[in-house]
Amino acid sequence: MTAHPLLEVRELSAGYGSTTVLRDVELRIDAGEVVVLLGPNGAGKTTLLRALTGSVRAHGDLRFAGASLARTTTDGRARLGIAHVPQGRGTFTDLTVEENLLVGGYTRRDREARADLDRWYDFFPRLGERRHQLAGSMSGGEQQMLAVARALMLRPRLLLLDEPSLGLAPVVTQALFRQLGRLSTETALTMLVVEQAAHLALGIASRAYTLTHGTISAPLSPQDLADQEELRRVYLGAAHAAGQAQTTTKGRTAWTSSSNGSSTA
Repeated sequence: MTAHPLLEVRELSAGYGSTTVLRDVELRIDAGEVVVLLGPNGAGKTTLLRALTGSVRAHGDLRFAGASLARTTTDGRARLGIAHVPQGRGTFTDLTVEENLLVGGYTRRDREARADLDRWYDFFPRLGERRHQLAGSMSGGEQQMLAVARALMLRPRLLLLDEPSLGLAPVVTQALFRQLGRLSTETALTMLVVEQAAHLALGIASRAYTLTHGTISAPLSPQDLADQEELRRVYLGAAHAAGQAQTTTKGRTAWTSSSNGSSTA
């Protein structure tokens, strides 16, 4: 028997009020994959993630581990293991780092949640150093790490990340994606990543989709995307496409500068 994909979306339409943003979206993510969703601003990427969590009006067939999500609330989807790191981080600025993390484990027994604190402090050492500091006093990069760690406290089966690099300095963005790549390698956590820094996101991706004007492409491997000049120009940027060379390892594409050979992935 063929195993069900972890997430399967068929003929999904979604929007706000009378406005339809997504139309007939088809998406499949297998367990252990990192799938990247690319597209210009206003394409509907954030709406898609909200539809998966049940926080916007949506119609279609959404299945998680083979089971329909049609009657499952946002809270119920979190309890099934769908964790969402929204655009803009959404940390509780007047709570400490540790309090934020414990909030992330709200669906679990407190003793179990506390047992995971040390694990994520070890994975994100800066959070351990700042465990008693108010989240609002931390840098943008530290708050983004906290937002990811808080979602991981749910022990998710699927992690949804909406523009994790938004507002971060390039060096901080690179460090964040190194951690996400490590997370994928060490835990085989399934992720759906919406990201504008396509060259970094594709470096950890198993597959990619593009979303334009509310419609989604067929799935593409990172190599497929790199080989299509027009897609490279639109989603990786003309300057990047002209000045970067790609190498592929184990089905994932790492982008390196053709001028100095330094990796950006």
